[in-house]
Amino acid sequence: LFRSRNLDKLSERLKNIDLVFRDRKMIKWREVYHENTDQEMVKLRTLTPVTLENDFYVIAAGTDVTEIEKARKELINKEQQISSAQELFEKEVSNIPADLVILDAERRYRYVNEHSIKNPELRKIIIGLTDEEYFSRQNRPVDIAAERRKSFELAAKTMKPVSWEESTKNAQGDYKYIFRTLYPVFKKNGTLDYMIGFANDITQVRSAQEQIIKRQKRFDTILNSALDGIVMINENGQVIYVNPSLEKRSEE
Repeated sequence: LFRSRNLDKLSERLKNIDLVFRDRKMIKWREVYHENTDQEMVKLRTLTPVTLENDFYVIAAGTDVTEIEKARKELINKEQQISSAQELFEKEVSNIPADLVILDAERRYRYVNEHSIKNPELRKIIIGLTDEEYFSRQNRPVDIAAERRKSFELAAKTMKPVSWEESTKNAQGDYKYIFRTLYPVFKKNGTLDYMIGFANDITQVRSAQEQIIKRQKRFDTILNSALDGIVMINENGQVIYVNPSLEKRSEE
């Protein structure tokens, strides 16, 4: 399934699968492809551990984040030529189809694009505020602001991008899942200049994962409640499942 030049990606996937089985924690990473073109494609890969009854599963998902990565690189390149970050964002990224923000070294918002906050009045309000201050005014959960601060401080300390998944619940009880990434930009003297933030809605991916889990539960219920004996054997001839009906018959 993998061409020779993609064997390194296969190796990384297998290594990450082993880590999920070992640590039972979600893993995210990016894969870059150059398929018969000079233009690269970037995919965000996610491995999510799921435990159903006594069984452990790993759900794999992939999201195309090429446009977000492209926008980030364009911003970083232009930052070297344009001294004013505000001018850069106003001119170049206002119409990017993704959540995009810029924060200063004190975590205060200096720019928020229309995709991130559609309400123009709220976009004006958030400028100059931290997440804690803005969330307090909007009566939003402070734990989300705390997680954002933690990620900001980690990106500034490590000088590397930091990604995390954020979930919110609306009045109808539906969850929305957002994958966020902060990219630190530093001055020549090594101090933090500002932070670029991108966000991607992965709610559909999450919904697909939940559907897989529900289907697996229904499948397990059918197998366990069947009156006929059912046995599953893998490609090596090893028995990997015996339903209760067959176990009961074996004991008779």
